[in-house]
Amino acid sequence: TAGKGRQGKTWSEAPVGQAMYLSVLFHSMKISDMGLLPLLCGLAAARSLGAAARIKWPNDVLLGEKKVCGILCESRLMGSGAFAVCGIGVNLIQNEDYFHQRELPYATSVRLATGVSLSPDKAAAAIMNELEPLYQSFAEKGFASLRDEYRRQCVTLGRQVRVTYGGETREGEALDVAEDGNLICRIGGDLVKIAAG
Repeated sequence: TAGKGRQGKTWSEAPVGQAMYLSVLFHSMKISDMGLLPLLCGLAAARSLGAAARIKWPNDVLLGEKKVCGILCESRLMGSGAFAVCGIGVNLIQNEDYFHQRELPYATSVRLATGVSLSPDKAAAAIMNELEPLYQSFAEKGFASLRDEYRRQCVTLGRQVRVTYGGETREGEALDVAEDGNLICRIGGDLVKIAAG
């Protein structure tokens, strides 16, 4: 019925049927693969929403310039392996007033952006139908097999970004997505790899 976001933020609760909240459990994973799950889930969600959907690194899904889908992956270690739960929230049929009243000017719903009304069940099925083969390809061939598609979908590349690391906030240009999913930025004269979070 509701979701949480990164850094203690909440995914605003929508009336029943107006948004889709889905949690996906990944188990028996290699610890080294955990950082790529948000990118895989973002790519699956973008695919499920059609050709107009784009990704803001690492995993916010946009329609136009507005966020329609948020994803949060959390993991736990178990011996030499790990498991993760990826929560995926998609705004489906909310109207402009919904976002205005909650002071969310950069958010939208699928219906507002495309005119299409999706039920939560159909939205969840569409994401899972994309996520399962994506994850299978990732498990067999690694992120390299999906990296070019992710880059094409990623609106962050080529843009000025603000990143916080090492206790300070700096601005630079997003250049590429590395094989480990990190964002490669030019900050000052240096190339810096930024990890999600």
